[in-house]
This record gives sequence, C-alpha cells and structure tokens, in this order.
Amino acid sequence: IVISYCLTNINNYERQMNKIHVKEEAKGRGIGKKLMERHLKWMKEKECLNISLHVSYENENTIAFYEGFEFRKNTIEMRMK
Repeated sequence: IVISYCLTNINNYERQMNKIHVKEEAKGRGIGKKLMERHLKWMKEKECLNISLHVSYENENTIAFYEGFEFRKNTIEMRMK
C-alpha cells in the first residue's frame, strides 16, 4: 500500500522537488517528515548544490513544514486569471 511519495526533477546539480504527498489517513504520524529527511539526504549525497520547490502561497501548513527544513521564501509567481 502506498501512503506517501516524493517526486524530483534532476538537472545537473540542481533539484526541483515537484511533489511530496502523504495520504490523508496517514498524516500526523511523522511520515512526511521522515520522507522529506530521507529525500534531502539522498539529494545531498548526489552532490546537489541547489534544492528548490514550489508551494501555493495560501498553503500555510505546507509552507511551515518546508520552513522546518530550512527552506525560505524566494520568489513570487504571479498569474492572470
């Protein structure tokens, strides 16, 4: 049974995390934190120089989660409706 996953694009020494997901019924058990720790460790072992990701500005819980791993807000993407 799959309860979580993480997808990353690799381009030379830069990594773009595309998605980290934990099924709703598995949340709150530290699975996302453990997945993120292992994924960041793997990227560092691959000598990644830059790690980035995108998150919606209104997704405060996810922003706080990423900030717990020392990610910081960097740019704002703006779109027309």
